[in-house]
Amino acid sequence: MTKDVLHYDTVGSFLRPEKLKQARQDFLENKISREKLKFVEDEAIADLVEKEKQLGLKVVTDGEFRRSYWHLDTFWGFGGIEHTIPEHGYFFHGEETRADSATVSGKIHYVENHPDVQAFSYLKELIKDDDDVTARQSIPAPAQLYVELFRDERNKKITNEFYPDHQELVADISKAYRELILDLYNHGCRDIKLDDCTWGVIVDDDFWNVFS
Repeated sequence: MTKDVLHYDTVGSFLRPEKLKQARQDFLENKISREKLKFVEDEAIADLVEKEKQLGLKVVTDGEFRRSYWHLDTFWGFGGIEHTIPEHGYFFHGEETRADSATVSGKIHYVENHPDVQAFSYLKELIKDDDDVTARQSIPAPAQLYVELFRDERNKKITNEFYPDHQELVADISKAYRELILDLYNHGCRDIKLDDCTWGVIVDDDFWNVFS
């Protein structure tokens, strides 16, 4: 356990620069290659990390700049999960996001070279000469994936087809996450933040109407 005392903490997700947002939109519209998008991401992340260090932060992140969502990209990196387009996006403060989701397509399992591991490797490289700075990797909590798989009636139906026994589903999600965390550890990660937004749905009647 670390003995360092931090007088601050960061979620790890930062506002995307306009150049990065434009590049991601251009990629979605097939105007630029994935390599070009990665180049823009690399520049934006390097700039952010430098700003974090200049501000005196001892735990830095890549701002989650490689992700199109704070959570779905991690899910899409697992085997047995596919990127799907539901009828609606997420509703938040009267706004609707893009319609994207993660849906079961087979037994859930970890896949080597996960995008979060790739992202962390670049972040780790940026601070390799800074002994007093720690690279943090934020990932959505396992509970977040479980909730996503029951997000609507379509996901619920498909999940139940592959996993009539929900204990098996929990076991497979847990195993995939353990292997992801171990892979991150083996790549030098010593600070992982689990981002869990499922607590709010516990008191959401609409969610339980779908979940039940």
